[in-house]
Amino acid sequence: MNDPIRHGPRLRALQRTGLLDTPPEETFDRVTRLVCRVLGVPVALVSLVDADRQFFKSAAGLPEPWASRRETPLSHSFCQHVVTSGSPLTVEDAPSHPLVRDNLAVPDLGVAAYLGMPLALPDGQVIGALCAIDTVPHHWTTNETETLRDLAAVIMDEIALRQLNCDLEVRVGQEVAAREAALVERAKARRLEALSQLAGSVAHDMNNVLQAAGGGIRLATRRLERDPTTARHLLDAALEALDRGASVTRRLLSLAGRGVLFPEPLNVAALLADLRGALSSSAGGVLDLQVAASDDLPPVLADRTQLEAALNALAANAREAMPDGGALTLAASTETVCKGVPHRARLQPGTYIRLEVIDNGTGMSAETLAQAPEPFFTTKDVGKATGLGLATTRGFAEQSGGGLAIESEPGRGTTVTLWLPQAGEEDAGEDPGQSLPPASPPGRRILLVDDDPLVLRVFKVQLMEAGHAVLAAGGGTEALAMLDRGEAVDLLVTDLSMPGMDGVELIRAAQGRRPGLPAVLITGHPVNAAASADEDARAAAFQLMHKPVSGPYLADRIATMLDSAPPR
Repeated sequence: MNDPIRHGPRLRALQRTGLLDTPPEETFDRVTRLVCRVLGVPVALVSLVDADRQFFKSAAGLPEPWASRRETPLSHSFCQHVVTSGSPLTVEDAPSHPLVRDNLAVPDLGVAAYLGMPLALPDGQVIGALCAIDTVPHHWTTNETETLRDLAAVIMDEIALRQLNCDLEVRVGQEVAAREAALVERAKARRLEALSQLAGSVAHDMNNVLQAAGGGIRLATRRLERDPTTARHLLDAALEALDRGASVTRRLLSLAGRGVLFPEPLNVAALLADLRGALSSSAGGVLDLQVAASDDLPPVLADRTQLEAALNALAANAREAMPDGGALTLAASTETVCKGVPHRARLQPGTYIRLEVIDNGTGMSAETLAQAPEPFFTTKDVGKATGLGLATTRGFAEQSGGGLAIESEPGRGTTVTLWLPQAGEEDAGEDPGQSLPPASPPGRRILLVDDDPLVLRVFKVQLMEAGHAVLAAGGGTEALAMLDRGEAVDLLVTDLSMPGMDGVELIRAAQGRRPGLPAVLITGHPVNAAASADEDARAAAFQLMHKPVSGPYLADRIATMLDSAPPR
């Protein structure tokens, strides 16, 4: 090591203290004042020796301009010799001392006598010195030397403590970062596991659908001529399987809060009474079933099918929690959530119908209760349940503008509460349950557009069976070419997602050519993906429908639109 002052490890150790170029601190100033008082000297310094300067972390009695600068070049430093040797330096008469007599601190700072103690870190690196300076020659006694050594130890204890705290903060930060990374990885693993379970569940259900529908249709095609009755039964079974497939997609979208809902005002008391009747017929007399809902309870605004499915699922869970029988109560009441008052289900201010499914069954532990609403969590044996019931119900409630909460204790039963918006007066006139008007007389010309040839063929046959003439196009460009050729068209039916030109763009272009042309936009996307199209539908002359759409339903909607369309 040729130059101890510029030795890399020493300079890095000095930097790590975090003391260079920092403001004065009372902790260090108290020590230098004590040095001046005890040793009877005018100046005391805590000097940190850098590569080409010494920085004064504390300077008691130092004359100007050095006091304001709080540093000097090494040409004015006695402390550099303490760092170089790693030992105390005693100078009683500086002008005659061979090591420092040519140092500029003698004439410029008036240094006549100097006593310096090394400031050494635990690893042995000397970062500076605690020194006492006199402006006249001074004989340093043993007592003074030991006192300064003790005070230098106090300085180093303070520096060591700060480094320990700094290192501790770094280690804590690293530990926190490591734990957060582990949590992220764990969450990622859980998501992958959930996706795997979801994929397996969907694959199982959809394979069953494909098996039943595909097998039924193949068998029916072979029996159509020789056994039409059996063929009809097989086709009915295939249609039922396809309905189950549509149910799978609805459950998945409901779980994600993306399902297509058709809210309507519903009589809650009647709904719960019907559910009680259905449960009573299958309960075997072991359950005490009660309904606590006033007949004059305001209607709830909800999707009937989804609400019935949610209540059935909650009731089924309650029955399973009472294998030896018990009491099951279906309750409903109103609840007003006020502004500024936090709600346990995080509901927005408003009026809600509170539905409760209450059992006195086995209940749940706190750990089970915390996990119960999570997707795929189940306490049942493998293959006995999907773990989607509560998660789907919560997704339905939140998408409907409400919420869900669960209370339970082991041995004291469970209460699941479902909040849904109360129907307002503006909703009372709506009755989505009414049947659609009959189809208008046939003979209208429909322009049908879809980029999927199979879907296009099926829709075309369905509309032709309804008595319409159908012009089929595989994309927007082809459809507009038909209009440009002057083809007579009474209504446009198009898919939303198509390459090149999507359904919304096609409708706008078509209505630009044929103002007032009625149009239907059909999409298989979930609600949020079709949100912009839904907004366009409210602002433009077309209706939005979500797949799967049955042929009769599409034909009836077309009939309604054609009947209400103004003459063009």
